[in-house]
Amino acid sequence: MKLRETHTGDTLADKSRPVKLSPPDFPDPVTAECIRSKNKGDEEKMAQASRGCTRRTPTLARHFEESTREHLVHGMGDLHLEILVERLKKRFGRRGAC
Repeated sequence: MKLRETHTGDTLADKSRPVKLSPPDFPDPVTAECIRSKNKGDEEKMAQASRGCTRRTPTLARHFEESTREHLVHGMGDLHLEILVERLKKRFGRRGAC
């Protein structure tokens, strides 16, 4: 069974006895990397996918730098960002990211 409507920090409980726990404190990201789509038409799709990844993983963040027109992703280290980039590549094929 897959939980489709849950996110990190949600509390699962019986409806008759709801429980609300405080969300965990996550560390702030410490490193950043620029990601680009190789195809101009995939830019918005890639932005949406990176938004979804950062929504599901609280230790990831994203930012669009207006001055350079670059999408930046922030994570806990190089491996963390490599995993994100690989997920985006799988989603869009080899032409989708970096």
